[in-house]
Amino acid sequence: MNIVLLGAPGAGKGTQAAKLVEEFSTPHISTGDMLRAAVAAGTELGQKAKSYMDAGDLVPDDVIIGLVTERLQDDDTAAGFILDGFPRTSAQAVALDAELSKLGRPLDAALLIDVDPEVIVARLTSRRMCRDCGYIGSAADGDQPATALELLEAVWSSYAEDDKFAVSGGDMNEENMVDDAPGNFSVADGDALDYSLGYPAADADKLADAASLTHMMNANTFTAGAYHLNDKSDMDTVVSDLKDNIMNRQWMCGFPDKLVIVTYGDYVVSCFGAEDLVDQFRDKLTAAFDGAAVVCDEAIA
Repeated sequence: MNIVLLGAPGAGKGTQAAKLVEEFSTPHISTGDMLRAAVAAGTELGQKAKSYMDAGDLVPDDVIIGLVTERLQDDDTAAGFILDGFPRTSAQAVALDAELSKLGRPLDAALLIDVDPEVIVARLTSRRMCRDCGYIGSAADGDQPATALELLEAVWSSYAEDDKFAVSGGDMNEENMVDDAPGNFSVADGDALDYSLGYPAADADKLADAASLTHMMNANTFTAGAYHLNDKSDMDTVVSDLKDNIMNRQWMCGFPDKLVIVTYGDYVVSCFGAEDLVDQFRDKLTAAFDGAAVVCDEAIA
């Protein structure tokens, strides 16, 4: 499927593109990412773009069109693509149509993400970018919990007493085992992370700390894990590996209904189990932390 996402900066094109990539397994082509990559690589088009960017000018259409045309000829776009940030002008739209006609790959859809200007201004004025890794976050990232345990404690404390159920937290270490609350989970034992929480053992070295909250009677009824990353650039890898690991588990003692994965700042949070309990946890988590993004919300087949 060939898709173009249209909308103002801050409308949420990147967020929606990530969901489409997950659904259709087609590459997300962002002109912003392509420009930064071309400049970093020192390509001919990248050097040309840099001269305009350094002068504070808009990169002209012919450079953008050249970058996009090159990208659309890569092998991974054969089954489809998601264009984000292109076209932005009538000339770019005409050029894109001509290039796609040459390739025999017409667009299937052009989606406009229409957001109130007030919302866009609020998003953009809180947006922050790391100069070293290029990560884009929000001002809210600076207010994130210090540890994974603090994150889960904030969510659990937001439950009304009537909504709470019998839980335990932590791992098998007596110092970490807790009743009726979340507990620390050691990141030193990758196999335990995998067995108890579904977190892939191979990614244990990517964690600074972790915490868990599990239904006391049956872990498959409800299990939540919070994972504090050492390096935010590992976020996409951890999310993908975590989802694959949980979705492909051999379940015993019951079968969970669904899986939810949420990202927030340096954190990845997973929750699987009965649909009503997982949905409740998701809603409590996203309400407790403004900017938390649901990146997976799927039934477990």
